[in-house]
Amino acid sequence: MKYFLALDRGPYQKIDRRYLKLDLEVLGEDINKSLNRDNNLKELCTFTMSFLNETLLKQLLYAKGILRLEDKYYSLKIVYKRNYKGKEIIKALDVPYKKHEKYFKFESLAMIIKDNAWKSKEFFRAFLSFFEQDSFKKEEFYMLREMEFLNLEENILYDRIRAFINARCEVRGKNKHLNFRKLYEIAMLVAKLDNGREENQVKKLDDVLDIEHLSEVQKFELEEWQDRLKQDEEPMRQLKLF
Repeated sequence: MKYFLALDRGPYQKIDRRYLKLDLEVLGEDINKSLNRDNNLKELCTFTMSFLNETLLKQLLYAKGILRLEDKYYSLKIVYKRNYKGKEIIKALDVPYKKHEKYFKFESLAMIIKDNAWKSKEFFRAFLSFFEQDSFKKEEFYMLREMEFLNLEENILYDRIRAFINARCEVRGKNKHLNFRKLYEIAMLVAKLDNGREENQVKKLDDVLDIEHLSEVQKFELEEWQDRLKQDEEPMRQLKLF
């Protein structure tokens, strides 16, 4: 299965015309090779997580001629296609950025889940409910769900979370390897739950872009791009120039 970066032109478009694939070949031979191989979700996420937010990724794509000026209002998605009972199914995933990196690392992901679950039953229930109807049923999930009702030690909760992540993301067989798609599902779920909980507790500070190492031309292009995206409030809320 191959994943690709695309513009989401909105739900009013027919599904086969909604997502416009972006040609990333102009980004360079090394990047192009990694992004164009099969099962390339990990490589594509690694690429997008090198950007602070969608605004800066769009800036690069615009500077390279991949995006047109009129595309600035559309959001970016990771899209893939698969055949199901003879029909082509098109699915879209959220794009991870720099703030998501910590959720894709096993140690920090398990610790974030543990810390939030230990402090908030609502977080833990929301996390468990995501997998409740999943056809993927393993002993590790049931042992983790027990923690909602048992008064056990915090370290036991961490061990069971880690065991669950390992069981869900590991492909067993002759050559064990990571199922990155499963890790993506957990990481992006926890990021959404974690960020939602933080926003309910305290108003986040705007992300500040360090422009010390940008050339004068890059600074000018960035300021111009910012002006053109004034109507795109959410990405621009994250971008602050001095």
